[in-house]
Amino acid sequence: AARTHLSPRQFGRRFREATGLTPARFVEQLRLDEARRRLADDAGTLDTLASNLGFSGADVFRRAFERRYGLSPASYRQRFMTSGGSPQLFEDHAS
Repeated sequence: AARTHLSPRQFGRRFREATGLTPARFVEQLRLDEARRRLADDAGTLDTLASNLGFSGADVFRRAFERRYGLSPASYRQRFMTSGGSPQLFEDHAS
């Protein structure tokens, strides 16, 4: 907001007009999209993944992931993990 010389409230309004999302939802969406890619390619722990993506904890990550995609990160990993190839991503149902 400061960089754009707008109040936080006005920035939020303008951001939502431009993207259809609040700034917080936009950042969460970016983090969850990256999580989906990493879950399909990487066998790291969910705690490490959550931390690396900027979530405050694994529980916060799990709830956000389930809210967005309708299944747990562990279930997603089981279903879509690839062996060396590209992830087999599915469309999210929350959009």
